[in-house]
Amino acid sequence: MREFANQKALIDYAEQNGLAYLWEGMPAFAERQRLLLPLPAFVKRQRLLSTDQYEIVDVRTSQGMRRAMLFRTATLNDG
Repeated sequence: MREFANQKALIDYAEQNGLAYLWEGMPAFAERQRLLLPLPAFVKRQRLLSTDQYEIVDVRTSQGMRRAMLFRTATLNDG
């Protein structure tokens, strides 16, 4: 699994390679109301794409390690 040193490194990589990204998880306030909310974008995109269409990466943030999904920007319009 690829790891990025920080959020800026992830964003720069995505922009340079024509990729979009999504962060895993929901804000804490939304976790309490999970049943009332639609699927988080990360989970929805993961279910729509095949495993060869995205990459899960680790990113260091000020809150610790977070996972993100990288995928081709064109797939935003495919799903």
